[in-house]
Amino acid sequence: MIIILIIIIKIISIIKFIKGIKANVVINNADARSKGITQRVQEFIEENPTHLNLFKTVVHTLADFKKAYASGVGVTELNSKGRAAGEVKQLVSEIKNIKCI
Repeated sequence: MIIILIIIIKIISIIKFIKGIKANVVINNADARSKGITQRVQEFIEENPTHLNLFKTVVHTLADFKKAYASGVGVTELNSKGRAAGEVKQLVSEIKNIKCI
């Protein structure tokens, strides 16, 4: 987790010099068993709303992602009703709703 926060701090230090820039952040490859770590990262990002926009969707480490990759398909093709497919669909929906300047 410390490495993740260091990376986020470096990103903030770079983008705060560029007026008006805001980075959209997705927590990806999150371990479902480590909810405390994910929550702390989310809280840190939410404390910097001037430069960071945190998507609500958290993409977890799930077996369907590995199976889809090994099969050469997307998770929505592999198991359209699975949890991984649901997370991807939710993320796509959030991306589509980004308000552009």
